[in-house]
Amino acid sequence: MSAASSLEEALTACAPGYAGAAVQLRFAGSDELAAQLRRGVPADVFAAAGTALPEALAQEGKLEAPVEFASLDPTATYAAGVVTAAAQPEAAQAFVDDLLAGGCHDALLAAGFGEP
Repeated sequence: MSAASSLEEALTACAPGYAGAAVQLRFAGSDELAAQLRRGVPADVFAAAGTALPEALAQEGKLEAPVEFASLDPTATYAAGVVTAAAQPEAAQAFVDDLLAGGCHDALLAAGFGEP
């Protein structure tokens, strides 16, 4: 999973308890991660601070339709989607679903994030 650095605490807390598959986390700025996906760096899920990059990647055919899964305040929304070239698309979709309502969702709330 490629995720915005601001998500590190919450996703590091929830990933070991995720039963769907082994989760490998890579954190960096959303812009950097989007550039990596455009260059073909493998990832199954992309989670970004903001919605613009996931929406742009979806329009480019690099990401399935992104969903908003968290916020820090009314202007800072986070979105994630399954990378179209995901090695494990079903497990990736299950992880995105977990961000919306599961153990990772609970970890996001515990880390101070709110509903989108």
